[in-house]
Amino acid sequence: MSRRSAMWLVLGLTWVAMGFHVLFEPEMPRPWLLHTLMGPVARSVLWIVAGLLAASLAAFSGRGMPSWADRAAVFSLTIPPVIRATSYGIYLVQAIVPPNPPGDWSALSDFFLWLGLVLALWGVARWPDDKTKGPADDQLVG
Repeated sequence: MSRRSAMWLVLGLTWVAMGFHVLFEPEMPRPWLLHTLMGPVARSVLWIVAGLLAASLAAFSGRGMPSWADRAAVFSLTIPPVIRATSYGIYLVQAIVPPNPPGDWSALSDFFLWLGLVLALWGVARWPDDKTKGPADDQLVG
């Protein structure tokens, strides 16, 4: 498994955990915070399906993922954080543009958190896929 595939596997499993967290500890709906209007079950399913897709593509692709599988993993991992970043971004704009009441400045940190996660995912997607023999392969007997 390449480093990038391993990262997709770990992040996919993390997304599954986030899905269960969203299901069992739902965020209270706030007006104009768009991702909370989906409902906790829909949000949970989104996180879990995205995580399982990325993790299964990474786990069953062998050394180095085919390009279509790699793109599918990146796309599935990116959807939930993009939804959150967009939701908090819109909420933040509403705090800046008058009349101010619907938005909230607390969205600033959440917006940058989710935007940073999306940018980090895209950064990992640019890593070279090391399909060559790794150090652990030298220690295999047989």
